[in-house]
Amino acid sequence: MKIITHRLMRISLVNWYLFESDDLDINGESIMLTGSNGAGKSTILDAIQTILAGADENKLMYNAASSDGRGSGRSIRSYALGEVTEDSGSNEKCEPRQVANTYISLCFQKPNGAYYSFGCAFYARQDRSSIDKYLFLIDGYALSASDFLQDQSVLPFKDFQQRLASMPGKATVSATSTEFRDQACVMMSAMGAHAAISPDVLFRTISQGLRFQPQKNVTEFIRNHILPSKNIDVVRIENDYRQYKDILKDIQNAKDRLVRFNAIIKHFDAYKSHSIKSVACEWASREAQVCKADLRLESLEEQRDTTVTEQRHEDTQCAELEDKLTKLASTRDQALTDKNDSDLAAKIALYRERLDRVNTDIKPLTTILNECRRSLSAIEAIPLSNGIDAANRTELQTVINDIQACTAFAKEDVFNTWPQSKATLKHTFAAVEKLATPLTSLTQRVSDLDRKNSEYQSTIQYLTDVHKTLKAGQASLKPQTQAVIQLLKAHDIQASPVCDMAEISYGEWQEGVERFLGVWNREALLIVNPDGEPVDTPTLERALAIYRREKNTNPRLRAVKLLNPGKIRAPKNTPKSGTAAALIESDNVVVRNYLQGLLYDVELVNTEGELRQCHRGITKDGMTAANGTISGGNTIEFILFGQAARQSQAEKLHQDLVNTLQEHTKVKDLLGPLKDISNELSRHKTELLKQQDQTIASFSTLQQLKKDAQHFQDLIKELEADDSFAALERRFIAADKACTECRSAMATAQQRRGELRMQLQEIERSIPPLKDEIGKAATARATIESQPFFDQQASSAMFEQLAEKYNEDFDTIQNDAFAKARNQERKATEAKENANLELSELVHRHDLEDKTELVALPPLDALSRCREYADAIEKSEIAVHEHIAAETREMMIQHFRSEIASKLKDNMTGLQGTFDTLNSALTHLHFNNTRFKFTSQLVEIDTLKDVYAYVTLPDESHIPGGLFDDAQDHPGLTIIEEVITDGRLHEIADYRNFFSFDIQTIDTETGAKRRFSDLLKTGSGGEQQSPFYVALGASFMNAYKLRKQGDSGVIGGASLAIFDEAMSKMDSVNTAAALQFFQSLGLQIILAAPPEASVKIAPHIDRTITVIRANSQVFLDNHRHTDAAKLLLESDNPIIHPELANTFMAAVEQEFGR
Repeated sequence: MKIITHRLMRISLVNWYLFESDDLDINGESIMLTGSNGAGKSTILDAIQTILAGADENKLMYNAASSDGRGSGRSIRSYALGEVTEDSGSNEKCEPRQVANTYISLCFQKPNGAYYSFGCAFYARQDRSSIDKYLFLIDGYALSASDFLQDQSVLPFKDFQQRLASMPGKATVSATSTEFRDQACVMMSAMGAHAAISPDVLFRTISQGLRFQPQKNVTEFIRNHILPSKNIDVVRIENDYRQYKDILKDIQNAKDRLVRFNAIIKHFDAYKSHSIKSVACEWASREAQVCKADLRLESLEEQRDTTVTEQRHEDTQCAELEDKLTKLASTRDQALTDKNDSDLAAKIALYRERLDRVNTDIKPLTTILNECRRSLSAIEAIPLSNGIDAANRTELQTVINDIQACTAFAKEDVFNTWPQSKATLKHTFAAVEKLATPLTSLTQRVSDLDRKNSEYQSTIQYLTDVHKTLKAGQASLKPQTQAVIQLLKAHDIQASPVCDMAEISYGEWQEGVERFLGVWNREALLIVNPDGEPVDTPTLERALAIYRREKNTNPRLRAVKLLNPGKIRAPKNTPKSGTAAALIESDNVVVRNYLQGLLYDVELVNTEGELRQCHRGITKDGMTAANGTISGGNTIEFILFGQAARQSQAEKLHQDLVNTLQEHTKVKDLLGPLKDISNELSRHKTELLKQQDQTIASFSTLQQLKKDAQHFQDLIKELEADDSFAALERRFIAADKACTECRSAMATAQQRRGELRMQLQEIERSIPPLKDEIGKAATARATIESQPFFDQQASSAMFEQLAEKYNEDFDTIQNDAFAKARNQERKATEAKENANLELSELVHRHDLEDKTELVALPPLDALSRCREYADAIEKSEIAVHEHIAAETREMMIQHFRSEIASKLKDNMTGLQGTFDTLNSALTHLHFNNTRFKFTSQLVEIDTLKDVYAYVTLPDESHIPGGLFDDAQDHPGLTIIEEVITDGRLHEIADYRNFFSFDIQTIDTETGAKRRFSDLLKTGSGGEQQSPFYVALGASFMNAYKLRKQGDSGVIGGASLAIFDEAMSKMDSVNTAAALQFFQSLGLQIILAAPPEASVKIAPHIDRTITVIRANSQVFLDNHRHTDAAKLLLESDNPIIHPELANTFMAAVEQEFGR
């Protein structure tokens, strides 16, 4: 038999259960998984169902055999972390993984040889209960366990996703489980809509195979997995029902229109009411404005008259004061002359002059001592930060305490101030000098932090620039390379680095290849035209000349390389797979030849031993073999090839930048306060010690000058106390006071006269604009009065109401009226909009003849029209529709009676056809001399039996008074009418609801027949399970849309069937028949079985994989049975060797007869 289906080729498990990195190569064969309990055979099947379920744990049902029966059983998380409960009874578990990146995948091959793969990835941690799930597919590539590894380490999914994108074929990462299952089923389906696999049907069938248990209800099994769904074709009935519903809808529409028209009328009435109120409020606002302006004008005119009168009074008063001031000034001048001409006045003047000179000498000396005092106070007040070293802080605090003891500022009073003596000064300066030692330590600490701060700033700027470049997908080039690019750009020549024009196809080898190339080969420049192609020879030579001149003046540019396309040849042979040159991808021929030439025959190796055997070779981490030496490779800071690789590195660099910023912040937070303390202490210490000698000298001089000043003050006081001089002084003071008071009064009068003049001018300027304002307000009021919604009575009432409320406060009246007008206007607009919205919704929902005209009508006209419509609907339209509805319902029921029976009858007849087709396919498929047949019988439900009896009566509807006549009082007809009119067609639409189902077993030798439902009660294990395997096989065939081409073959998409602990109760004969039956359907079988069952199963499968567990490790043992071994295993099978039974036949015939 020729089977043309998709075949499972490989199952890949990475960090799944105790499997670390394993591929189960299926190669399209039927496989048996065996091993002791807990070894892990069922975990392989759980991996398959996890993938087919899209990792939806709501669908999964893992075998709980690996748990102790009291634990929580298996889960995706426990599989990913490798959590295992031992079967020994000790409840000891193998050490689980703390963190796991897990991958499971399936690889299929189509009949044309093409591959596709799909699977799941998980990230789990012991310290959290949730897991991260990822779902991926690739069409055109065969995934294996090595694809999920990098240098023997499991890739995080983010890195694997990048690798997946670079693989040949179309890769997809699904967002949801549903999307993944849909995409996987599309891959597994054969061509054509008829072959499309349903994800839900497939997983339900797969789950049945895994959870297979002898079932007690054959009907449900056949109904859900064998028979197709066929609902009644009730087009005409539905049309009648739809027509009835349409009439009911017309009634509802009429009621809806009435409700909507009433709503529109309500909104338009509100619009009218609010519009009248809005105009009334606006009129009241303008009226208040006019009244307010009239009052202001009246007030200004009164102010003008009052100001003119007051101005005349002030003019008279200024003239009188001017005459009085002249006389008082003459008296004051004479008193001053008499006082200054006395003898005592000359002496007092002499002593005052000497006192002034002494005070002048005192000021600079006092300033010196005050500056010293301020510096000392500042030192004492400096807070010592916690950032200072403890010992250093203790030293500084001790010195500051000594300074405080010398100054005693806290204990000063009027009679006891610092410095009390010259000795106090000297002791204070001695204490200040002690700051030198601790201040030196503090200054050194600040210097160290300042240097570290500068280093961090440089590093942050560098990392920021590089991160910005890499994040944009650009190469972070050396400054020399960038300088040459800019130099040539200034001469309109474009230079591109080779790293921007090529990629390394395999990310795992990127670092090793780039280390081999080194910095300047990676950044070698190709002079190109705007199309990215090499330039012509003259342009290249011009570029070389420019570069030559510049490198002579800037030797740092000598390291930069410029490609010479004419001398770059392609390698003699295509780079071999497994060499670095084969990883280079570039659309630019020159760049590709250049890089492949550098990397030609550079082998890709993994171990030191392989590296030692190479003439030229590299490892993934950059170890290099060349010219008989082995080195660690060139130093590179960043990856340059490939935009995606650069962006990926930018993400890693971002964390370095964040860490550096955090460290820099710590240094800055510490440096700032320490630097301030150091600077303050240093500045004040320097200033104090610099002025030390001058301050001490100034103190002695100051003491003597204070004594001299006190002497002169005493002499002046004694002379001023003489009676004759005191009399002259009092006379002058009195005259001067009178003169001053008169001058002040005159200035006040003159100021007031000026203010009155300005006030009068302001009043005169304000009157004309106010009159204009009154005119404009009156005009605006008149304009309002001409509006269609103006109502004088409502407007006057509004104004009077507001005037009474605000006691004729016209500003408040105007503002409140204006606000009310806007509010009413807003409400009117809202009501109008609501009316128009309701009207638009009405004409949108209901086809009115005059809808275009109605929508365009002014609001008040629309209001009248809507009232007319509402009256017409309410008085006539609804009643007419209700009468028609009653007639239509009666006609609908007549159609129900005339058509429903034949539709159900056809579907029931089709049931037998479906069974005939299935039974025909099963005729030549035997289970140990047994074949199977699907059967059906009517259910024991009275209502369904009545419907069945009705629809299966002979069809005589064409005869008057026949079956479908209204006079017929059949119970089935009554039920049909009830479910139809109640909208419950689904209750009789599914023909399968009328039957129960069974499977009949037929012995091919004796012809004996039995029902499967009876076998479930009395038969052997094999007899009980065999028919279910027949039904299950049909279910698999249906799920995978497999098509059997007679006895010649099977065609379709995927055909994988998996079973756990399968056929455990069947003997070898039934087991062989079951397996042969599945294989004849084109199914590819993977089953798990205990070791004791392998003897009966092994001869009938292609290969056996034994799962062996040793502590926390599992091993896979693949083996096939030779033909001789299979013969030996089948040597006691009486079906194959009937002669074995001959020995016992005589005794049997004697006991039971022939």
